[in-house]
Amino acid sequence: DECCSLERVSMPSSISKLGHTSFHNCISLQRLEIPGSLLIIPSNAFEGCNNLKEVVICEGVETIDGFAFNACTSLEKVSIPDTVAQINNYAFDECFALKDVEVEEEAVVGDNSFPENVMVKRRKGTEVFKQAKLQKQKEAENRAKETEKSKKKQNKREHPRKYLRPCSV
Repeated sequence: DECCSLERVSMPSSISKLGHTSFHNCISLQRLEIPGSLLIIPSNAFEGCNNLKEVVICEGVETIDGFAFNACTSLEKVSIPDTVAQINNYAFDECFALKDVEVEEEAVVGDNSFPENVMVKRRKGTEVFKQAKLQKQKEAENRAKETEKSKKKQNKREHPRKYLRPCSV
């Protein structure tokens, strides 16, 4: 659980998943860049990295789970892109060195995501964020259409007489 001498982490741009508590209590870690291919920063992933001063989260990351950076007491700067739509409860709790942070105006920020002393500023989303949001909506609509088609096909197989066309004379 504890990694005392790890100062830097270089995550490949192809990383898509990180385990909970992956870097928990890496007390020497000072700077971190999280690639956009990692859609979710899992809970407790960097909790207790008390020498971590800066976190750069790249475009593409969508969710910061609860307690992800909890108790990173030296964290002074975190860059959160517009693609982050959700910051869950206590994600940055006990990050007392953090003074202000900017998030996209429509991002959902959970209870106690940041300590009380942190000024959370809302900014208008960029075109990249808006396009990503539209793309997700289209994908959801397409999945719904495919599900409906699949149900109709299944229904035709189960009740073929219902779908027979009348003979024309």
